[in-house]
Amino acid sequence: MNKGEIMSIEDTVLRIVNQNSEVNSVITLQTDLRKDLNVDSFGTVMIINAIEDEFKMTVDERDFNEVVTVSDIIGLLETKYGKKGDADGS
Repeated sequence: MNKGEIMSIEDTVLRIVNQNSEVNSVITLQTDLRKDLNVDSFGTVMIINAIEDEFKMTVDERDFNEVVTVSDIIGLLETKYGKKGDADGS
């Protein structure tokens, strides 16, 4: 990525999930965190922490109870936390 280039929220979340996954697999928006990546409660906390660091925000872990896929994470960020478009929230 070039300096000044902005990552989309989708690209950012995909990168975060990939970095916090122990499974060597292609990760897409439809990837199931538990079934495809074996993400457990510790893995969920790691993903939440990475999202908080990346987006400079606090995420309630309870909000992740309904998250199944990578796309669900993006939907949660967009609807509950107002993150849209690019990774800086604009």
